[in-house]
Amino acid sequence: MSLQEEIIAALGVKPAINVEAETERRVDFLKAYVRQAGAKGLLIAISGGVDSAVAAGLCKRATDELTAEEGKEYITLGVFQPYGEQEDIGHSYAVAEAFGLTHKVETNIEEAVNEIALEVEHSLKALGQHRHITHQGKGNVKARTRMVMQYALAFENNLLVVGTDHASEAITGFYTKWGDGAVDITPLSSL
Repeated sequence: MSLQEEIIAALGVKPAINVEAETERRVDFLKAYVRQAGAKGLLIAISGGVDSAVAAGLCKRATDELTAEEGKEYITLGVFQPYGEQEDIGHSYAVAEAFGLTHKVETNIEEAVNEIALEVEHSLKALGQHRHITHQGKGNVKARTRMVMQYALAFENNLLVVGTDHASEAITGFYTKWGDGAVDITPLSSL
């Protein structure tokens, strides 16, 4: 068995897809999951990159179809999560605009992250380690703070948090998305 065949078998991915059929299958998956959970919609953090754009499009289509089918509003909440000033934040807003997201919010995590880092430094000092939190440690705090914000918003609005993880990330060892705190649903995981 070739490496490609092993990957396809292990991750359940297809070597080629019919885009329309695959889109419909993933939208139906999202709709069924929202119905089964009794949720009012989906929350997607939008970075402005390809993964979050694809996921946002699937989410919006799913909640629009649910609204039409059920006769009550289901929403896709787009969340933008900069740390301070983010030069490319416009890409996130452009994705939301392209898909017609009417529900969107920006949660700047800088102050929260800095407060957590300060508390960690106080704890390090109590351990006899007089230093700042490492760059990598602060990166972890940023990732987890983003997830805390997403889950707080999702809880308050009865939404499911959507992840953008896909199969190639499992192969390449890119685990930071899942490492950010996991999510409720991953519609791209077998791509």
